[in-house]
Amino acid sequence: MEPAGRNTAVRGDLRGLILAALAGALVLLHLPALPHVGWMLVGVLIVLLPSIVRPLAVSFVFGFVWAALAANTQLEHRWPIARHGEQLAFEAVVEPFAESTGNGTRLIVRPLDAALPARIRLTAYQRLMEGLPTAGQCLLVDVRMRAPTGRLNPGLFDYEAWLFREGIGAVGTLQAVDSCSSDANPIRDRYFRWRQHWRDQLIERLPASDAAALVRALLFADRSALSAGQWQVFRDSGTAHLMAISGLHIGFVALAAYLLGLSLGRLLNFFSPRLGAAPRWGWICSVSAATGYAALAGFSVPTLRALTMLLVLAAAQLSGWRLRGSQALAIAALIVFLLWPLSVLSAGFWMSFAAVAVIFWFMGGQRLNRWQSWFWLQPVLALGLLPLSLWLFGGSSLLAPLANWLAVPAMSVLLPLLMLAALAQLLHLPLSDPLMNGSLWALQCLQSALAAAVERFPLPWLHLGLGAWSLLALLAAVLLLLRPMGLPRWPLAGLLAVAALWPKPDLPHGQAELTVLDVGQGSAAVLRTRSHRLLIDAGPAYPSGFDSGEMLVVPFLRQQGGDLDQILVSHGDHDHSGGLPAVRKAYPQAGVLGDEEHPCRAGQSWQWDAVQFEILHPSGSAAWRGNNRSCVLRVSGNGWSLLLPGDIEAAAEQALLQGLPPGRLQADVLLAPHHGSRTSSTEAWLQAVAPKLVLISAGWQHHYGHPHAEVLQRYAQQDAAWRSTAEHGALSLRLSDGPWQLQPERSERRIWRRAPLETTEVSLPMQYELD
Repeated sequence: MEPAGRNTAVRGDLRGLILAALAGALVLLHLPALPHVGWMLVGVLIVLLPSIVRPLAVSFVFGFVWAALAANTQLEHRWPIARHGEQLAFEAVVEPFAESTGNGTRLIVRPLDAALPARIRLTAYQRLMEGLPTAGQCLLVDVRMRAPTGRLNPGLFDYEAWLFREGIGAVGTLQAVDSCSSDANPIRDRYFRWRQHWRDQLIERLPASDAAALVRALLFADRSALSAGQWQVFRDSGTAHLMAISGLHIGFVALAAYLLGLSLGRLLNFFSPRLGAAPRWGWICSVSAATGYAALAGFSVPTLRALTMLLVLAAAQLSGWRLRGSQALAIAALIVFLLWPLSVLSAGFWMSFAAVAVIFWFMGGQRLNRWQSWFWLQPVLALGLLPLSLWLFGGSSLLAPLANWLAVPAMSVLLPLLMLAALAQLLHLPLSDPLMNGSLWALQCLQSALAAAVERFPLPWLHLGLGAWSLLALLAAVLLLLRPMGLPRWPLAGLLAVAALWPKPDLPHGQAELTVLDVGQGSAAVLRTRSHRLLIDAGPAYPSGFDSGEMLVVPFLRQQGGDLDQILVSHGDHDHSGGLPAVRKAYPQAGVLGDEEHPCRAGQSWQWDAVQFEILHPSGSAAWRGNNRSCVLRVSGNGWSLLLPGDIEAAAEQALLQGLPPGRLQADVLLAPHHGSRTSSTEAWLQAVAPKLVLISAGWQHHYGHPHAEVLQRYAQQDAAWRSTAEHGALSLRLSDGPWQLQPERSERRIWRRAPLETTEVSLPMQYELD
C-alpha cells in the first residue's frame, strides 16, 4: 500500500495475480482427477522459486496447488463407496437448522469421532423424536451410511458438487436417535444454540404466512419455509438473490449503520472533538452491524465474502491508506479463496464478485449523476451478469431490471427495519409489534407486486444454455457495450452477440435425440425430433418431498427449450408416474397418453418429422394388470429403431412374441424393461428384439439390485452393449442413419464425481455403425 495522498494503495498488478490464482484453482477443480503428488511437489517448488518464472505463472500455480490441497483433504474424509450401506452409531452435534420433511427430518451433523467425515447430511423418513433437533444439541445417532453421490443430469443441479463444496463427506438415513452430552467445542455449540433460540423466539411471535417465511430467510438464512411458488416468483422476476443473504444484504445493513454512526459521530464531535472523527464512528458502527447480521445468518460463505470486503475497505479507510474499489474486491476474493478454496465451485462466488466488478467497470467509464447512475444500475447489472447466468443457470430473467428497480430500493429500507423490529420484539419493547407487523405487510406487498409482474410479463425467464465458446463471445460483447474502448463497439458487440446466441441447427427429418434422465430408481426419458418432444414417464415422487417431475424433468425440459407435445405414461406405478402432476402443471398444453382417461391401445400410431411412433401393447383383447399393462412404444426413423417397453415382464413379452409378425419387435436401441429386472428381458424376447444397445434406468446401489446380473448376461449373449443411469448418469443418444453417439453424463469426469465401476467403464462417447 501507499500512504494517503498518492493515487493508489495497491499496484494494479495485484488484481491480475489474484485472477491468475483463481484461474489456477478453476483449472484444478475441472480436471477429471487430482494430479499425482509428484506433480503437486513440482508445483510447490515452482511457487518457492518465483525468480525463474513470471509472477502470473507463480500465482496460477499457487492457486492450482492450494485448491488441490483442499480438494485432497476433502476427498480423504469422504465415506468410501466400499462401505456404502454400512450401519454405524456415533455421537454428533447438530448444525443449524434441522428441516421438517413431511413425516421426517433432514439435518447436518458434525461427528465427534475424528475418523468420520467432518460433516454428514442425515435424513429420517419418520419421526424419531419429539420436535426437531436443535442446533448445538448432541445426539447419539444410528445411521445407515451412504457415499456422497447423487443423480447426474445434463445442465441440472450437481448434488455431488454441492456436497463436495460444503465439506459434506457422507449422507445417511437416520435409523434411531437419542440425546447425549458433549463439550467438544463449547464456544461454537453455544453460538449455535444462541442463534437457534433467537430464531425460535421470533418464529413463535410471527403469524404463519408467506411473509413470515421471508423473514426467516432474510434474517437467519433459513429458506426451508419458502414454498415452491415463492421460489418460482423470485426466480422468474430475477430477484432470487434477495432470498440468499449475501453482499447486497450486508451492504444494506452496513450502509444504514454507517449513516447512523456518522450522525452519532457528528453529534459527539459537537460536544467533544477528541472523541474521534465522524467517519470513524460510521465505519465502527457499519462493521459492527454487518458482523452481527453475518452472525444471524450463520457466518455462511456468502455473508463472509461480503463481510471480508467490508473489513478490507474499513481497514483501508481507518488506517489512512487509499484503496480502489476494484482492488478491495480482488483482495476480498483472495481472502475468501485462501480460507475456503472450494468456494470457487459456487455460482454465488462468481455472481457476487462479478456483480460488484460490473458496477466498477461501468462506473469507471461513465460520467453520470446520482439519479442517472441509479437508473442505469439495474439494466447494467442484468446485462453484465447475463453471460454468467446463462452459463451457470441455463437461463436468465428478462424481467430482472424492472423487478429490481422496485425490489432493491424496497429491500434497502425493509431489511434494516426488519432487523430493528426483530430486536425490539426480542427485547419486548413497546413498538415491537407494530414495527414487525408493518414489515410483514410491506414484504407481502413486495411479493405480491413481483408475482403480478411475473404473471403479466410475456416471457419472464429466458431458457438458453451456452457452450464455452459462446460464453466467451457473449462476455466480450457485454464488455464492449458496458465500457467504450475506442472501438466501433456497437457493430462489433452486435456481431459477437449474434455469434454467441446463434441457434443450434435443428435435427434433420428422420432423426431423433433421446435422453434417459437419471431419476434414481424410476424412469423418465425425453425424445426430441426436429420440431416435437415426447416425454416417456416422469420419474418418482416421494413422501419426503422430493419430486422428480418438479426437480429434474421440468428443469431439463425448460433448459432444452421448446414446447412439450405429448406425455406417454407407460403405467401408473409410482416410480414412473409420481412426477406427472408437476410436469402437467408446467406444460398444461401437452397431451397425455397412458392414463385412465386416455389408455394405450395396440395399433395407435402417429408421425412427427418423418419419425414413426407405434403402440405395440397392451392389446384391447386382454385385461392386463400390474407391470404387464405397460404401454410398449416402438419408434423408428431413417435407418434406426427404438423400443420403449415400460415395465413389462415375461408374460407380456410372450404375448408380444405370439401376437406380432416376425421383425416387428426388432429395435436397434432398447430401453431395458422393468429396469433390468430378471422377471423381464427373456431370452426369446431379446432374440426377437436383437438390440445393439440397451439403456437401463435404475437407482445406484438400490435394494432392488437392478439391473440383475442374469439379465446383463443375456444382453452379453446377444452381443448388445448396455449402459445404466445408475453407473453413468443420464444417457443422451443421437439417432440417425449414420454413426450415432451415446453420451453418458458421467463421462465428463470431475474430481468430486463418483466414477463408473471398472467393469462398465468404456471409452466415451461411443459410436455405433448401423447396418
